[in-house]
Amino acid sequence: MQQMSDQTARALKAAMRAEILDELKDEAVELAKVELEEAFDRRREKLLDDLARQRSQLEQEMLGELDRQREQIRQEIRDELEERLLTLQDDRDHARAERDRAEGLLVALITQLLPGEKPVYLYSCGIRELDRLALNETLARHGLRVRSRTTYSERLVKVHIDGERWAGHSQFWCEPLPSPGVADEAEVARDPAASPPEAI
Repeated sequence: MQQMSDQTARALKAAMRAEILDELKDEAVELAKVELEEAFDRRREKLLDDLARQRSQLEQEMLGELDRQREQIRQEIRDELEERLLTLQDDRDHARAERDRAEGLLVALITQLLPGEKPVYLYSCGIRELDRLALNETLARHGLRVRSRTTYSERLVKVHIDGERWAGHSQFWCEPLPSPGVADEAEVARDPAASPPEAI
């Protein structure tokens, strides 16, 4: 009996141990799952934090690089515009110098062609057409003007007087512009049969 009792006790203990082990195994598995999930969540959150930090750093670096590139482009545009402006100023100064030179030559030519106020027949000089309006706009900057009139002569030059008006004039002369506020002098003495001289 004693022997059977010991065997029974051992069998009961083994059965209880197996049952307890099964229960503990299930609990251990569940506990391990919970711990693994917690570890996974912690690891996941850490990775997400690292990713967010790296993304923020990358965004800051990209923004900084964009700012640098933007400023570089702006500086290049400023330099290009400044260089263009200097070129245009040089071109303008050169054009002004050429204009002044051309105007000087024109004034010299006109004053040689029409010396004083004595009328000259430009037709005899080979001139057949004269834009007196445009010419006087240039000469006005030098205090001069060209005047002209019609006579009975057939030596007529086609003259642009104003607007769309052209006329055939034969005699031309150059004179200083009247001072501001001073009335024009009386018309130049002329042939009684000649039409009056015109002034711009």
